[in-house]
Amino acid sequence: MIYVIKHKPFSTVPLEGYEDLNVGAGEELSRFNPYINEATGLYEIWKKPDEYKGLVHYRRFFIEDGEYLTLERAKEILSEHDVITTVDFEPTTPIEHLKKNLDDGIVEKYISKLPEDVRAFFETHHAFNICSMFVSRREFIDHYCEWMFPIVIPMVEQFIREDLTGDTKRNRTIGFIIECLFGYYCKDFDRYKLPIKSGGN
Repeated sequence: MIYVIKHKPFSTVPLEGYEDLNVGAGEELSRFNPYINEATGLYEIWKKPDEYKGLVHYRRFFIEDGEYLTLERAKEILSEHDVITTVDFEPTTPIEHLKKNLDDGIVEKYISKLPEDVRAFFETHHAFNICSMFVSRREFIDHYCEWMFPIVIPMVEQFIREDLTGDTKRNRTIGFIIECLFGYYCKDFDRYKLPIKSGGN
């Protein structure tokens, strides 16, 4: 199933194999939704038994040859590739992207908590995947979530505990870092990269 993450009523593109998933309203990590964004939904997706799992946004969908990606087409792709991701965003490194969009001091504080190899990737790699969107097999998502959430949950707990919360953009600091973590995790896998397009109203 490809899950359409949304946090408010929104009319999404009706496609077979897609299902709406409301975040921030009752699931286990709902209290963290303002800070980890679509990863709140990812946590719930992780617990689902589907053999194939995907995450798209209520206004952003994968596109191939001008058409919305179907689940059946995704399965065909995944017979030859490990994961479907967004096309690389290349103009800058992850850390430059984070510092451009967020408070430099807070970015430095939390980047310093990442494993050394992840920090090196953030500082030197000139491509990453925006929006944390993907489609893959259950095993891929299991392994990613088992690696990522133990890094992220202590970060967001500290962020709240130290009262670093502020406006919406500042609150998304950890969410932006998660986007870049996904790019790091995917770097050694065979990715099928697709552009994204807005949909719904």
